[in-house]
Amino acid sequence: MKKLVITLGLVLVFAMSASAQDEGVGLTAKGFKVGLNMANVSGDDVEGTDSKMGIVGGLFFTYNFSSTFALQPEILYTMKGCTMTEEGVDVDVKVDYIEIPVLFKFTFGQGTTKPCFFAGPAMAFLMSAKMEAMGLSVDFKDETKSMDLGIVFGGGVDFAMGNGTMTFDGRYTMGMSSIDDTEYDEDIKNGVISFMVGYGF
Repeated sequence: MKKLVITLGLVLVFAMSASAQDEGVGLTAKGFKVGLNMANVSGDDVEGTDSKMGIVGGLFFTYNFSSTFALQPEILYTMKGCTMTEEGVDVDVKVDYIEIPVLFKFTFGQGTTKPCFFAGPAMAFLMSAKMEAMGLSVDFKDETKSMDLGIVFGGGVDFAMGNGTMTFDGRYTMGMSSIDDTEYDEDIKNGVISFMVGYGF
């Protein structure tokens, strides 16, 4: 939790310190976004899992270095995990995080519609980890690593709307390290496809 507070503080300080700039350069947008996840896990020790739906949402800040290149930190609550069947019983694995992607964003086009693509690292801080089946819930947070590192890449489009910008994006967040924190050190990595809509002021 201490790492989470420090990281969130750094992101907010970065965003607030970038206010007084030339038009089109500096902190050009701050806003919110929400959407849906299709999450699953992969790795050498994973078999027989299926994807599960969850929600994702939070805040973003866009710092433009030019009309085409920007840095976009985000603070998101994101639901990950998977579903599986064990001995005929359906099991829902829920692993929730606060995730901080730092995206390098490239925007194209002129006028009110601007396509974009982006990529960058993401740090995710574990909030909860539970398995649910037949009305029962088992907490396995102590057996899951407290931080997950990933790479985000995707694309979208921004539309000028009123005094702000409506944004739509699709992305894939690929886990780069195992989330297993047991003595078995199993290879289990998160993978999430997300679709989000947001508005920047």
